[in-house]
Amino acid sequence: MVILDSIEKARLAVKAAQDKKASEPVILKIKDLTVVADYFVICSGESRTQVGAIVDYIEERLSKAGETPRSIEGANYKNWVLIDYGDVIVHVFESETRYYYDLEKLCPTPHGLGLHPAHAPARNLPWVRPSWIRLIPYPPSN
Repeated sequence: MVILDSIEKARLAVKAAQDKKASEPVILKIKDLTVVADYFVICSGESRTQVGAIVDYIEERLSKAGETPRSIEGANYKNWVLIDYGDVIVHVFESETRYYYDLEKLCPTPHGLGLHPAHAPARNLPWVRPSWIRLIPYPPSN
């Protein structure tokens, strides 16, 4: 069994979410901020049914890679499901809930680390750029 490092785990979660047509996937690097996790993965689905499918597939893909979540919160309601893998915390939102809580407001502009604009939130919100949070590009640039 291969042990995934944090960024590989986050990228695998994003890939699984994209396979289920998740909207606006992003990876936030938070390891310099907190001991809670190294990365947040944030994505959304258009309905609670899609959120459930995204969550199930992320769990399936990471399970095949030998990763088991420490806990899962919100699975009964499916408007915001949090999957805790220890060093990676995955947030899968229903679109309206994601816009309401707007976790990305803590992030720099999408162009900060070369995040492709197609993967950036397409909202007309003021971006506040705390210097301590950075976006990680997905897919990785070579």
